[in-house]
Amino acid sequence: MNDKNNKIANKKQELQVELEKLNRKESKIARLKRLEAEIKNAKIKISAAVAVEFRRDAYGLTASEMAKILGVSKSAYSEFSYGKRELPKKAMIRAIVIGVPPLAFAECLHERRLQ
Repeated sequence: MNDKNNKIANKKQELQVELEKLNRKESKIARLKRLEAEIKNAKIKISAAVAVEFRRDAYGLTASEMAKILGVSKSAYSEFSYGKRELPKKAMIRAIVIGVPPLAFAECLHERRLQ
């Protein structure tokens, strides 16, 4: 019974340490570095198309309305949604302005720089 109580006490102490880490205030720079590291180590990658579609759905827009906001044709937007085409740079900027995370386009922009 004493061994079981020790394990429980140890687990409580571990959880308390973890909670203190979570509650610790961190500087903006430290937070950005931590988030950047978490993103780099993320196992799930979100494509730009998924991020834009998520924002479109959040705003309750149709594909035609989103295409108009982004300044592309409906067919170009459809091809982008299905991964057959990339958005033009101006459309990416518009997407970022309406709340699509810039990192969603990072891979695409990196590939363009290499070409």
